[in-house]
Amino acid sequence: MMNREEQLYQIALGLIPGIGYVSARTLVSYCGSASGVFKTKVSQLRKVPGIGPARIEAIKDKMLLVEAEYLLKKIRTSDIEILFYTDQAYPHRLKHYPDSPLILFQKGGLELNRHKHVSIVGTRTPSKYGQEVCRQVVQDLKAHDCTIVSGLAYGIDTIAHHEALNSGLPTIAVLGSGLDWIYPSTNKSLAKSIINQGALLSEFHLGTKPDKENFPMRNRIIAGISDVTIIIESEIKGGSMISAEFANQYNKDVFAVPGRIKDKNSTGCNHLIKTHKAHLLTSVKDIAYIMRWALEPAPTQMELGFELDEVSRHVFNKIQHAQEIEIDILHYQTQIPMSELNTVLLNLEFQGLIRSLPGKKFALV
Repeated sequence: MMNREEQLYQIALGLIPGIGYVSARTLVSYCGSASGVFKTKVSQLRKVPGIGPARIEAIKDKMLLVEAEYLLKKIRTSDIEILFYTDQAYPHRLKHYPDSPLILFQKGGLELNRHKHVSIVGTRTPSKYGQEVCRQVVQDLKAHDCTIVSGLAYGIDTIAHHEALNSGLPTIAVLGSGLDWIYPSTNKSLAKSIINQGALLSEFHLGTKPDKENFPMRNRIIAGISDVTIIIESEIKGGSMISAEFANQYNKDVFAVPGRIKDKNSTGCNHLIKTHKAHLLTSVKDIAYIMRWALEPAPTQMELGFELDEVSRHVFNKIQHAQEIEIDILHYQTQIPMSELNTVLLNLEFQGLIRSLPGKKFALV
């Protein structure tokens, strides 16, 4: 567990007014850590790009640490884990995006970097057809040992979480509020069950209400921590369409369940399919085909009959460890220039060691 002092500074970093995700990462990069940001002299902070006098004054405000201390006490007494973006436990699928949260708060013991994350979102008022499709999709995803991600909202979200629990699958609920403010309140019992079989996740501090502006931010996390986003019944505007938009921006694969052309709740899904922003989903077999998921577990080790150079071996080992990895994450983990990394990946593919997957991902053959 991260030492208490560093956690205090990590929370304080997120409280600095006028400091967004990018600026905070720049500060940590220059100063070495969250605590380093607050302990660095003003003369050195002036050298950090984009950090002017007003921001330096905000960093040196001692009341930040007082507020952070109060929040940290609440977090620790609530059995909540703090995940800073540099931590190993922070979701790897999410951390390399420039708008990913500095800190996530987790309640529940689920490891957030399991293989195959599938988010399922949709309308709060699903038809009987939509409910049946949602249950069937989750049941069929059990064969692929997926983690089901959703937002704990009424309708499709709630059904997806319930069916995951009933099917013995881990499930993650991403909240648009603090972890002590379950919304809707009717899902408090469901949230407790999710904690036992998965995790609640939020970027918002305890005490944060489920305000309207929080939910698009919540939706980007749902899309970011998932390999696949499934939309089951949605109007042309709404949270599910925002999730689909984020997933597309993140180069994730989106699937949509088609519906009747005159059904209001089908307009969003039909639009995504029509505009090529989602694959048409008729069954989980469609997902398995597009994602090239095999039911057999991948081998844990692979012996090569020839030698690879040091860089190629490093990249190969990263792919072997992850089993399946996006090129952006591979670039982040290896710190190899993208042009060189593309060449290495192409050579590994020519040698029959790896294969490219949809969504700019790579896996072993």
